Order: sequence, then structure tokens, then C-alpha cells
Amino acid sequence: MAYNYLDRFVNQLQSHGRYSFTIHEVEEGFPREKPALHMALKRLMDKRRLVRVRNGFYVIVPAEYAGQGMLPALWFVDALMSFLKKPYYVSLLSAAALHGASHQQPQWLQVMTEKPPIRPIEVKGIGIRFIAKNMLPEKGIIQKKTETGYVNVSSPLMTGLDLIQFERHAGGFFRVIEVLDELAETFKEKDVKAVLENEFPISVLQRFGYLCDDPLNCPEIARFIHQHLLHVKVHPVVLSPSGSDRAGKIDKKWQVIQNINLENID
Repeated sequence: MAYNYLDRFVNQLQSHGRYSFTIHEVEEGFPREKPALHMALKRLMDKRRLVRVRNGFYVIVPAEYAGQGMLPALWFVDALMSFLKKPYYVSLLSAAALHGASHQQPQWLQVMTEKPPIRPIEVKGIGIRFIAKNMLPEKGIIQKKTETGYVNVSSPLMTGLDLIQFERHAGGFFRVIEVLDELAETFKEKDVKAVLENEFPISVLQRFGYLCDDPLNCPEIARFIHQHLLHVKVHPVVLSPSGSDRAGKIDKKWQVIQNINLENID
């Protein structure tokens, strides 16, 4: 009885374009048959019809993905974060790829969320890595359509600032500059004011503004950021926090120490 119920339940979800569910949703239909229900879940997992991503959260694998054994993480990350009761947005290299930086597709889906951090997920060749902020921003998060609904994604400008702040999660500062170069044409002046309402470290704004001036050639974006910095205390910072050299010529406008040579970027 539980087997038949679970088969019908899974097929019905899939027919409505849903590819994930929680254990609580299934248990509501069979409150007195939990042991049998868990056996049915195991049976479908053994048949590679289901994948357990977290305890209590399952992903349905349709026939067209049977070879891979798993769906792309973008198809279920919104439902997963709802299950975990954590705010989120797709960020960093994953967000950059969604905005057209096609050469920067990471192996793992990178998801920004709030502290405390969540342990990474790796199952059936699919990986999700979580980066934690003290508090997620209220501005600069947009929605992008996926095959199963929508996901929260940082806007191009927000993505750029996050890449500067979390450059170690993006392969280092030179890699970040390469990604920003691909993203620069998607930066919109109308988004700057909203994004700057969020709390970013002053050093991140200095570095981003400096790069927007040159080499990214986004003078209007740089102008907005510079105006914002006129109202705060600014101290000299190195351009690349991960650079081995801490010395260099200082850019007086941005108070940025040029400790790396941008001409080394291809």
C-alpha cells in the first residue's frame, strides 16, 4: 500500500512540474504507516528514482536524467532552502554564469546564506557550497526562471561586490577580475543606489570602485561609488588581499595600494 501511494505521489508531483518533496509531505498521507513508508522511499532510491539530498528532503529523478542519476542543483535549490528555513541567493561564480559569464561556470553551485554556515552538499556528482554572511542584503537580489520555478540570484552589481569580498571562494583576485570583465557590460547605473544601501565593507567598495574606473571602464558606476565613499572614513587598502606583496603605488582617489600588476591579466 505504501509503495503504491509513494509511486502515485511522486508521479503526481512530477506531472505538476515539481521535482522535490519533504518527508513531512509524504507522512501526512500515511501517518500510521511510517515504517512501511520509509521502506518505500528506500526502494525508490535503490531504483534511482529518488535521491536524498538532506535527511527529510528528496529529489525526483525523471527518466531523461536517469543517466546522470541526479537533477541540476538549480532545479531544487529554492525548495531546499525553504526546507532548511534559510534565506539565500545564488552567488559568486554561479551568479556570474547566470548573468552571461559563460566561461566561469563553477563545478559547485555557490549559494549565499546567513550564519551559521551550512555544511556543503555533494551527492551523485552534484555539489552545493554555502557561503555565509552575518545578514543577507535586502537590495540587489533578483529572481531568475528555471525549469522548475524561480531562484534568487544576486544582480550583476551585487555579484561583482560579492566576488571582491569573497575572492577566495572564486579562485583568487585575478580570477575575480576576469569574471568582472565579463560582467561589466551588464552593470546598470540604476542598480547602484539600491545595492549601496546594503552593508559592504568599505575596503570592498574601494576595490570595486577602483576596478570600475580602470580596467573595467565603467566610469558612471565608479562615480556613484566614489560619491558614496565621500561620506565615510576611508583608509588605504591593498588592491589584492591575497597578493604576496603589500606595497605599491597608491591611487589617491580610491586609497587603493596597487600591489598587483593588472597588465598581467590576459
